[in-house]
Amino acid sequence: MEQGFAVELEPDGDGWRIGLSGDIDVAADGPVRAALGHALARTGSHVVIDLGATTFLDSTAINNLVLAHKAAQAACLKQTAAAPATAKATSQQRMAACAAQNKGKKGADYKAAQSACLKKS
Repeated sequence: MEQGFAVELEPDGDGWRIGLSGDIDVAADGPVRAALGHALARTGSHVVIDLGATTFLDSTAINNLVLAHKAAQAACLKQTAAAPATAKATSQQRMAACAAQNKGKKGADYKAAQSACLKKS
């Protein structure tokens, strides 16, 4: 089965660059956490998280970014997240449209419908 995402970890001077691409959702959680853990544990000064090639970020991905930010702050590291504004706007528009379409659904039904809607758009 082909993955809908990629995680690249590479040295960036005395820090690390993590390049994320495709749909960064719960399926990408393990590889994303592994890359973040590696970079945060071995960095000299900074971690760059490049979101420029992402097409979708779910709540799991956003949570990982928040946790990485907190860990970088605790370690006094500079953390940068790079993403084009159009990707953010497109993702927010897709989420809003799907939320409106699935209004009234609850719990697991809402999550399943939301996930199916987002994958179609």
